Amino acid sequence: MRAAMRHYRHRLLGAAFLLLIAGLIVAAIAQYNGAFTTGLPVTMRVATSGNQLEPESEVRFHGYGLGTVESINSNGREAIVHMELDLRATDLVPANARARILPKTLIGENYVDLVLPPNPTEARLAAGDVITRDRSATAVKLETAFNNLLPVLRAVPPQQVASTMNSMATALEGRGEQLGNTLRTLERYTSEFNKSVPALRDDFRKLAKFSDTYSQAGPDAIAAMKNFSVTARTLAQRRADLANLYGTVTASAEQTRGFLAANGDNIIDLAGASRPTLELLERYSPQYPCFLRNLATLVPKINEVFGAGTKDPGLRVTVEVTNSRGAYQPNQDEPAYADSRGPRCYPVVDRAPQYPPGGPIQDGSTHPPAADNPHNDGYSGGGGTPMTLAAAPSGVDMGMPNSPQEAGLISGLLALDGENPAAAPRWSSLLVGPLLRGSEVSLR
Repeated sequence: MRAAMRHYRHRLLGAAFLLLIAGLIVAAIAQYNGAFTTGLPVTMRVATSGNQLEPESEVRFHGYGLGTVESINSNGREAIVHMELDLRATDLVPANARARILPKTLIGENYVDLVLPPNPTEARLAAGDVITRDRSATAVKLETAFNNLLPVLRAVPPQQVASTMNSMATALEGRGEQLGNTLRTLERYTSEFNKSVPALRDDFRKLAKFSDTYSQAGPDAIAAMKNFSVTARTLAQRRADLANLYGTVTASAEQTRGFLAANGDNIIDLAGASRPTLELLERYSPQYPCFLRNLATLVPKINEVFGAGTKDPGLRVTVEVTNSRGAYQPNQDEPAYADSRGPRCYPVVDRAPQYPPGGPIQDGSTHPPAADNPHNDGYSGGGGTPMTLAAAPSGVDMGMPNSPQEAGLISGLLALDGENPAAAPRWSSLLVGPLLRGSEVSLR
């Protein structure tokens, strides 16, 4: 009986011991989950629900676990994160603390990191306080970097990332000093490069303008290349002709070389001898435009003189026969270039004077005095009543062309200088008759 009681007592003690151990385990778990502690409820408002925060995410302060995320709600505009902090937070965290949402590792879950503001207050967190998100430049850049990195990490299998990180750690093991020196050198290079950033920015702007110019000229350049391809094909097709041309040019070059070798001195002498003439042409070059304009002005007058557009085209002139200047006198009528008047241009008039302004051209000949113009018609020659051979006086019988009567009249006209008309050459009527026939002739 006693043995049986002792046996049951041992069983009860064993069961009680097991229950005690189980209770201790449950109590430890409950303690870990904060079942026996009263937390400090606070909230945090963020612009997105996100950033992959989940319930039970950890809340840290200076790397120390200070609480957990209880729940996440949304009001349509922003996410409201409910957190429960350890009561010790009332002594550690100031009331104006800021919060960041960061990943624990590159591929780990996110957590809430409480950070001190630049000017922390003496007041501490209390139940119901709202913690604002850290909006400093550093925090924004850090969160942006992690958010941009997260899609990459999701696309790459974690085991590959871990393998890569292990390889990097193995490669850098024992090379910390060398890596530090490399980073310092890189910093110096970057500092020097930063000085050239404005110039580089200006170069990029100019490159953009340059690219725009070439993009606008691109179609023309492509068209030019197409045209060049056509030209190249044509040259390829005519290469035999080009070879013949090259041979001809070579022969011509040899002939030209021989000509220049034989006449090089003559060409030099010709250039030297032409210099005075070219200088004279250069001196009178200002009058060339006026001279050409006068020629253009005379075109209608010339058409009128030759009867252009009429039923009887032919030369229409007034021929005046004047006294001869006499025979050539030696030592008196030798040609000379004594006129030194500069460039000049006279207007076109109906009847030009016998001599230009400034007197006759000094060419070495004897110049008779200018005749009076009783009609004051702008022409310094003599007056008189013109007549035509076709309208000769009634007492003059002209006869047929080249007839004796016409030949006698022409001989008389040509012999007005006092000579006997019979002394005029017989061919005078043949030479001068067509010129005078039908024209007006003034006898003075």
